[in-house]
Amino acid sequence: MLVGTPGLAEYAEAACASLESGEPRDIVNWAIGDVLAYLNESGLSPEVLPLAPDGLAEVVALVAEGTISRGQAKDVLAESLRGGHRPRRIVADRGLSQESDEGALRSVVEQILASNADAVAQYREGDDKARKKKRGFLMGEAMKALEGRGNPQLLSKLLDELLG
Repeated sequence: MLVGTPGLAEYAEAACASLESGEPRDIVNWAIGDVLAYLNESGLSPEVLPLAPDGLAEVVALVAEGTISRGQAKDVLAESLRGGHRPRRIVADRGLSQESDEGALRSVVEQILASNADAVAQYREGDDKARKKKRGFLMGEAMKALEGRGNPQLLSKLLDELLG
């Protein structure tokens, strides 16, 4: 797919060359996914994209560092491709940084579990279906308390640990 679109392989290679954290395969996945979709939608070629290749590397690094989630990265990349703004600036301007401090997240999860004692009891006493439903509810409450900025992988790990 990279070589099927003139200039896309070169764009991805340049992005890989400036990658500070993350994996080159992530660059390729974003290039053949979201970047290619934008190229097809806009009719632009990779050479004239508003986002330079190092900007794509920046998106990959933001995800790899845990600053933003993959879902947030899709939005940041789309905005960067449309307007040429730097991904880190978009994250800062929109306050998208993900909370990844384990101590802070643990405190929120503990508060959620304490204020939803009935749901915790139903989780612990329920069958697999009930447990899944209650865990989803508790995860949703934690994300709501964190205004959607909690690191989902870390929250999930803490929920499993504390629901034990």
